[in-house]
Amino acid sequence: MTHPQRERIAVVFGEGQGSGYLLSPWLVLTAAHVIGDAVAPSVAVPGQSGGRVDCEVVWRRYDERCDLALLRAENALVQPSVYQHFEPLTWGVVTDLQPREGAVAVGFPQANRSALRQLDTEQAVGTLKPGTGLRTGRPVLQLSGMPPQADGTQVSPWAGMSGASVFLENRLIGVVRSVPAQWQDGRLELTPSGAYVQDPTLLEICEHANVVLRWGTVEPPELSFEERLRAYLSREWEKVRIYGVTRSGRGDGSWRLDIAYLSLELAGSERPVQAADEEDAAPVAQRAPDALAQQPRILLRGNAGSGKTTLLQWLTTLTARGELPEQLTQFKDCTPILLRLRALARPGQALPSPEEFLRASGSPLAGFPGSEGWVSRRMAEGRVLLLVDGIDEAPESERRRVREWLSGLLGAYPETRCLVTTRPSAVREGWLADLGFAELDLLPMSRSDVAAFIDRWHAAAAESADAGTDPEQAREQRERLARWRDVLTEAVGRKQDLGRLATNPLMCSLICALNADRQGHLPSGRMALYDAALEMLLVRRDEERGVDPASEGLALSEAQQQALLQRLAYWLIRNGQSELAREQALARIERALPQMPQIQGTPEQVLRHLLVRSGLLREPAPGAIDFVHRTFQDYLGAQAAIEEGDLPLLVEHAHEDQWEDVIRLAVGHARRRERAELLTRILRRAEAEPAHADRLRLLAAACLDMAVELDPAVRDQVTAATAALVPPQDVEAAKDLAQAGPVVLELLPGPEGLDDATAQAVVVCATRCTSNRAIPLLASYAHHPNIELRMELARAWPWFDTEEYGRAVITPLAEQEDLRLFVSSRAQAEFVASLPAVHRVEFVGPLGPDVVDLVPLGRLRELRFHENPLPTDLGLVRAAPLLTTFMLFNDTGQVDLAPLAGTAVKRVIVLSCTGVASLAALGAMPELEHLSFANAAQPFTAGLDLRHVLAAPKLNSLRLMATDLALEDWELLRRHERLESLDLEALDLARLSGLGPFPQVRVLHLRYAKGLDAPERITEAFPGITSLWFHGAPPVLALDGLPPGLLVGTDGPAPLGGAELDAPPPLQFSGNLTWYRVR
Repeated sequence: MTHPQRERIAVVFGEGQGSGYLLSPWLVLTAAHVIGDAVAPSVAVPGQSGGRVDCEVVWRRYDERCDLALLRAENALVQPSVYQHFEPLTWGVVTDLQPREGAVAVGFPQANRSALRQLDTEQAVGTLKPGTGLRTGRPVLQLSGMPPQADGTQVSPWAGMSGASVFLENRLIGVVRSVPAQWQDGRLELTPSGAYVQDPTLLEICEHANVVLRWGTVEPPELSFEERLRAYLSREWEKVRIYGVTRSGRGDGSWRLDIAYLSLELAGSERPVQAADEEDAAPVAQRAPDALAQQPRILLRGNAGSGKTTLLQWLTTLTARGELPEQLTQFKDCTPILLRLRALARPGQALPSPEEFLRASGSPLAGFPGSEGWVSRRMAEGRVLLLVDGIDEAPESERRRVREWLSGLLGAYPETRCLVTTRPSAVREGWLADLGFAELDLLPMSRSDVAAFIDRWHAAAAESADAGTDPEQAREQRERLARWRDVLTEAVGRKQDLGRLATNPLMCSLICALNADRQGHLPSGRMALYDAALEMLLVRRDEERGVDPASEGLALSEAQQQALLQRLAYWLIRNGQSELAREQALARIERALPQMPQIQGTPEQVLRHLLVRSGLLREPAPGAIDFVHRTFQDYLGAQAAIEEGDLPLLVEHAHEDQWEDVIRLAVGHARRRERAELLTRILRRAEAEPAHADRLRLLAAACLDMAVELDPAVRDQVTAATAALVPPQDVEAAKDLAQAGPVVLELLPGPEGLDDATAQAVVVCATRCTSNRAIPLLASYAHHPNIELRMELARAWPWFDTEEYGRAVITPLAEQEDLRLFVSSRAQAEFVASLPAVHRVEFVGPLGPDVVDLVPLGRLRELRFHENPLPTDLGLVRAAPLLTTFMLFNDTGQVDLAPLAGTAVKRVIVLSCTGVASLAALGAMPELEHLSFANAAQPFTAGLDLRHVLAAPKLNSLRLMATDLALEDWELLRRHERLESLDLEALDLARLSGLGPFPQVRVLHLRYAKGLDAPERITEAFPGITSLWFHGAPPVLALDGLPPGLLVGTDGPAPLGGAELDAPPPLQFSGNLTWYRVR
């Protein structure tokens, strides 16, 4: 247990003598009545050489519910060598009435005075009783053992204990205030932390003194270990940093995920050449909950700042709370464990075993009663969601070991669900495929995503303006923020250079902060944006909060801070590390200080200043130092490399993914001649080393976007070298090439003479450049025969100007009856309304009837609603006489399906929707052939809904949740003679026993089925099947006893064993579907 720390226990002298606890070397927490009317109270810390130190009262509150004071000492109460070991302090608030044993307080009571009246400490241990003193707000510490005996005077033996801090489970839960007379000195009354921890004046004082007030609820003692762990994880990961927005009372700029989190789009790394069926084919780009629901193991790729870590935090928090969206019910029984490889994958250090996960993740519950063996048991049961952040943060030399570690873990615990993140270039495509991992990419933010992020950022800033501010000033600030929000939203859409920068959450956050900081006047270009962001974080952050660093004895200029941070960043980069030990940081600073004589401070003081004031450096765990984001480390390290003249070192590491951003930023920092030399050296190395040639040429091309000024001959050399990589041969190469920016658009060819895979790769590359300069090229592909390529064009609309892209690309696409348009904004709906005909449309996001009704429906054949939280009125289908397919996907708004009755619709797909109350109307659809209904909030009413649905005269295909089906439903399905195709999710094959055969079923889909170790149950229950499809199959799938001629499909890399299989070329697909035929 960390607290109480002996060096922080103080004796306080005021009107009386009491006790106290150091919040910092200068701030002391004590009881107000100890100070009384004393003009010059003083404090001493036994064992420190300074003796008594005079103090001033900076905050006091004395009433029935609170007896507390905060003192500020004239000089530090402890030496620097002592306070550098002060551990972070967390305040605990008790909200229930459960007694808690093990509470402790240390102070200087009368009972422990010596015969010579010398003070000494007493450690009081007992049970916290929060249910005592509810009227007065004074819970008590019921002391263990015999109370001390009085000395015959009228003074309590506990006199002098007032002001002592009381700790429980390492949290400060209150301060001793008095002894109730009627309990014979066996109790101490407390001022509980909940009475003052949110006091705005106290928060402000602590913030100015660099004391972060962390606090949280102390959980009831009867909670199981798992409940405690879930509660801890929820508290630990529920905050996310928003750059440029600082909450009143919080200096760290952290905000709850429910305010700040924006669910971004993910897409499979490979696009299937042909999809298994229509509803599986799309949407290819999906919001995180939908995409993550598809596979139990995922490798997620995303560039720096794209939101990978925030996504893991969101998933951890919601899983821990049991508040997962409907799509992610596969994780509902799981406990999340988030491991950050930057702190784990170090040379010579073993990666953690399951029993070391809690300690490795920094959980204080490691070693807690009930924790022993808990992780291993839960992993064996498949009830752990393992989240591994940052393969790219591990040194390149360690990644093979990381993969072996994962392989061993998942081999020992095959039921474990797992999500791993990495930057795109850190590991090859398919790096974890044989372990059952699917791959997803975090897509660049669309224009609607950027607009939504801007809204959320300014909403958070407005909330900050409301907190602890004069109402009139708050109103004026909210009005200013609204103006800046509108100006920025318009500018991002209008200025292409700015729009190209705003493609990920980090850049959007910095742009919002700078826009507000500079009142709408933004710097142009990525390097200028980073430079302004550093100036904002290093200088203006303190200025805005009215904080004068010099008041603490040390003031560092922006240039001094930046020079020191550069040294730390460059050391990390050169050594392939993501964090450095505190001693290493102090050594780097000590080495730098002789060259900076203006800085009058010790290395410890300088490091503390950088940690508290810079906004760029942090101490995530005791003794470990890192940057708040890798992008800032790379920016500062690149600047140091250029100033050191380390061009040869940059070129030497140019093929390593951890150096890619460093080198791009170095090109931005470099002067004209240095820039030309660096790029020329990279190209020469590419010629000399064929194994790295493509990667080096792509890097050189990507650097052009950072080169404000460059010798035209060098630019031409880079462009010529890049031309050798055009056209890209696959989607992965296309995404790599797109990193070079719009310069590649001049090199990309039109569709003539390209095969389908290459043509699609060209389109992916052009769309990922997110520049309107790509529109003419993309328009040339609008009539390409490949449907997936044209779908890529349709999905890319949100990344471009609505009108320009609409005229050039969407208009010819709309003429094609097989293609679906995606509408995600009013502007897009208005454009579609101007088209002569629309055949297929998917509305994406929160679009109300006023937007949906703009789209002409007369020739519509397919209508989809995706991720709409608003009520949907299906009366519009009456205006669509040609409609054959209707789909709701992940919609949470209320939907009444009754208008579908009597229509000619043939396919109805309702997946992951929570607002569909009844399916009864579907039985009155004369042409209905297929229904999918899965992952809804409400299951079937046993025997009723399904009976209505099966009344549809042509229904022959169903997709259902097996867990929704009662015994009566199974019997209805068995007797439905027209049922040719059955798609079941979450089926336990053991349930098929005793149901009788389903001889009419020819096509069977099994999604995330259980009991696959007994595949004979499948053919016993479905003796007539000719094709069998597995979605989300386990890593190894045994298929003994399947009949010859049966087609077997799987959507992942799982090897199929136990049956003789052929894979005829016409039936083999890439991406998410592979078919085999049993011999």
